[in-house]
Amino acid sequence: MTIVLVSDIFGRTPAFEALANSLADITGSQTVLFDPYQGEKLNFTDEQAAYQYFSQHIGVETYADMLVKFLTSLNQDELAKPLTVLGFSVGASAAWLLACHSNNTGLLFDYNLPEIGRFIGIYGGQIRNYSALAPDVETRLIFPQSESHFDVTALTEKLATKENVTAYQVPYSHGYLNQCSTNFDSKGYQEFLSGFRCLSKTDKTSF
Repeated sequence: MTIVLVSDIFGRTPAFEALANSLADITGSQTVLFDPYQGEKLNFTDEQAAYQYFSQHIGVETYADMLVKFLTSLNQDELAKPLTVLGFSVGASAAWLLACHSNNTGLLFDYNLPEIGRFIGIYGGQIRNYSALAPDVETRLIFPQSESHFDVTALTEKLATKENVTAYQVPYSHGYLNQCSTNFDSKGYQEFLSGFRCLSKTDKTSF
């Protein structure tokens, strides 16, 4: 298995790299990192600055297109397939668009993608703007306990009715897996890693 981690608005931070290393150690899997800034470390002062920069310069749909092109560019002979695509926040929303590509007439993903076995999206709030779509492959969506600007419970319940989708909430806030976020939660972080231990042993996650 190869795990492709798709970052949030902070991009490729030391914390993001540390999470990838932990997942590699736990699962024995290859990890590949992708972010919207092509590896450039912008060192945002806070989440508001990161969000403004991402919104002005990238956006979810552009990020999704970048992700597709990145996956296409990978040397498939060096990948352990199928891939698990793991996205965080806007990365989860971009991954959702990729997961739903055959049902999405608004975005054209006409590329030779490597085999993708599952998508896992963590607190992808902007999925709400694309909730009419449906994924083609196994998709697990994990949402926080609440969001200030929309009804996350209603969104979770709606998405959970779709074929191929498991969607649920956890008792943590948006950003609980990112040590750069004010909402980082060490307990939630460890629970998430424990879920991937199950993935490596049984091919199913418990988080």
